[in-house]
Amino acid sequence: MKKALSVIWMLIPFFFWILWIVSALVLSESAIENTNIMINLLYIKTFSGIGFLIWIVTMLIWIIYLWREKWLTQSEIIKPTWKLARRNVWKFWFGIALIFILQITQNELSDPSRPTTLFVSILIILLGLAYLRIDLGLKNLSLSIIQEKKAKTFDIFVNPDKFLKYFLAYLLTLLFTIFGIILFVIPGIFVALRLKMVPYLILEENIGPWDAIKKSWELTKWKVANILALNIVLGAINILGLVAIIVGLFWTLPLFYLANVMFYKKLLLLKK
Repeated sequence: MKKALSVIWMLIPFFFWILWIVSALVLSESAIENTNIMINLLYIKTFSGIGFLIWIVTMLIWIIYLWREKWLTQSEIIKPTWKLARRNVWKFWFGIALIFILQITQNELSDPSRPTTLFVSILIILLGLAYLRIDLGLKNLSLSIIQEKKAKTFDIFVNPDKFLKYFLAYLLTLLFTIFGIILFVIPGIFVALRLKMVPYLILEENIGPWDAIKKSWELTKWKVANILALNIVLGAINILGLVAIIVGLFWTLPLFYLANVMFYKKLLLLKK
């Protein structure tokens, strides 16, 4: 019951906010001669103005949530990861090269100027699945390195069972994120960050999609801003790699993958 009330509480402000925007637009853009309709719209606009106030309250709750978070500093994550990345960077190159090839091919086939056939559409979907598998493989390689196992370049080829679990979890995560984005963007970002540990849990513990989603939600409690901050820093480093004639990404992407796994491992230690 409490969970249901929490969901309703989160939905109400967005409903009022959309209602306020629609009524305001109708009033400003339309020449309404009927006085009753005009009065009703004014009532709706005034009433839905409450949505704006509720939205502000929701934002304040969000700020308080972030303020309460227990932080892992960037030095705890990036400094040790940088050393690992320098020693193992070459192990990532094959996977990164495959990702580049897949993305370039997919972009070429998706060009609006090209005729889209059923064969091309199927090929684009298959390339997308191949990309997801290699991306998961690079996460798997990163886990092997962080766990100090004998990591090999071909660790990027994850077994089909784990990939299937990951793909189902990916679809669920995407669905929840899109739903959250519809609810005024911020909930979508929040959900995406809370479920960021899903692939690592599937790879390491070989659990099902729903179990991975639930466990990721527990692990990332009070860590949303921390995850966001880490990925902003790593994103900025990747932009520098992109500026360096793209070749720089062969050095910055391994750091990106390893730092996210390092963060995941730190979360596990904190929960023990």
